[in-house]
Amino acid sequence: CARYSPDGKLLVTGGQDGIVRVWDATSHRELRSLAGLANRILDVTFSTDGHRLAACDGAAVLIWDTTSNWKQTDEWPAPTVRKIALGASGGLLMAGDRLWYRTPDRQSLDIRE
Repeated sequence: CARYSPDGKLLVTGGQDGIVRVWDATSHRELRSLAGLANRILDVTFSTDGHRLAACDGAAVLIWDTTSNWKQTDEWPAPTVRKIALGASGGLLMAGDRLWYRTPDRQSLDIRE
């Protein structure tokens, strides 16, 4: 799987090895590798503001902050999740049939209809 950042400057790919790789979209040079998922990456996505990156492997979702040296900020257990989407600030995560919201005091709320 692969996604461009909202500004088009980065390309992010998810590998069979569970590694998320960040590439310069112009030079095609690898800029960094992001580890933490155990299985093949099924989806990667940026928040619409480009400040967060999320990846899932069918067991968990990891989120990195692209503005703070790619520090991992969140991990959510998400068995069977194959597709993900992030809200503008990265605080809202849609993963499969689940919707999570991360409150300012770092609480996770599982929102279901």
